[in-house]
Amino acid sequence: MKSNRFYNILIKFISIFENILLAIIKAYLNTLVGQGFYLKVVNYAVDKLWDEVVNPFMKIAAVRAGYSYDVKQGKILIEKLKLAEDANDQATYDTTIDDILS
Repeated sequence: MKSNRFYNILIKFISIFENILLAIIKAYLNTLVGQGFYLKVVNYAVDKLWDEVVNPFMKIAAVRAGYSYDVKQGKILIEKLKLAEDANDQATYDTTIDDILS
């Protein structure tokens, strides 16, 4: 029973302390110095979010788009190569091989 009473007192103290702390923070953020601090915190959070989340996803998207493009271009070149080989067209065959190797 004694520990339950201590727990209730502790919860009330934490609630009061939290309300006081929030009031102090709100008052501080309404000052010019507090707004500068707030701006720095927001900029830091956005920079971290950009570096840790957005930038890697953009890199992954670019790699996947490049891969998809390369696969499609490869299929087109192989088709040209097969058609040139079937038609015995040496000039088209050589041009396609040059495109593949370059």
